[in-house]
Amino acid sequence: MKVEDNQLQLDSVNSTSLTEVFSNPLFGDLTVLTDNAGLPWFFANDVASSLGYKNARDAIRKHVDSEDKSVANRDTLGGDQQVTTINESGLYALIFSSKLPNAKAFKRWVTTEVLPSIRKHGGYTHGQSELSPEELMAKALLVAQSAIQEKELENARLSSAIEDLSAQLATGVTIPSFCMQLNGVNTQDVQSSLASIGVLIAEKHGFRPSSAYRNTSFTCSSYEYQPGKRSYKTLVTPKGAEFLYRLYRKDKLPMRKDWNGSYTTSQLTQEQLKSLH
Repeated sequence: MKVEDNQLQLDSVNSTSLTEVFSNPLFGDLTVLTDNAGLPWFFANDVASSLGYKNARDAIRKHVDSEDKSVANRDTLGGDQQVTTINESGLYALIFSSKLPNAKAFKRWVTTEVLPSIRKHGGYTHGQSELSPEELMAKALLVAQSAIQEKELENARLSSAIEDLSAQLATGVTIPSFCMQLNGVNTQDVQSSLASIGVLIAEKHGFRPSSAYRNTSFTCSSYEYQPGKRSYKTLVTPKGAEFLYRLYRKDKLPMRKDWNGSYTTSQLTQEQLKSLH
């Protein structure tokens, strides 16, 4: 842990504060600032990156309430800049909204090492230095409840989008053509990616579904283009549309490098459906 003096600006109040940098082999460095009330603040982008968010700015906007955000001066390669910081409540909001399997480990590291160390070194003292682990968890659970409600709404939107896709899907749509309607998917790599997890089988000329997905999620046609040599064409069924969309929302499909982090959730238009053929 490194400790240094730093000029912190929160809520437009300049004050000399303590900056502590905690290092973790799994999550990297976490910088913790204290405001003039002795409360901890975190650089939002650092937290979002540690929790596996692909689009940190979007995650902070979606999951952290405005009252849990502020700004602080930070020395960057581009010079001194004002960057977004989040308080403990905002930290928990990002933790409980993260899909990263190690999110629980990150929370455990912060609550058992980072925050207790801040209290020990004199920060985080105004009204919270005596909080027990149970009281800290009670605060976290309030944030978790809000995150759970948000996830329930997201699941409802997900189910609606899947229903739309399955109901509208016509026959004859290939996997890359279907995925063209899902914002950000790398359609050139999607079949290879599905083959790598056993959904498809790569042949010399095309891909065919594995036995577990044949005639359920996908259908397959083939023709002999030379004696003893066949070419395969795999098509998506309504069940396959649901399967692919769930993989998409779980970040299990290959995404383009220029993806903006936004998912397709709206119903496909008839024009979009026609473009699939």
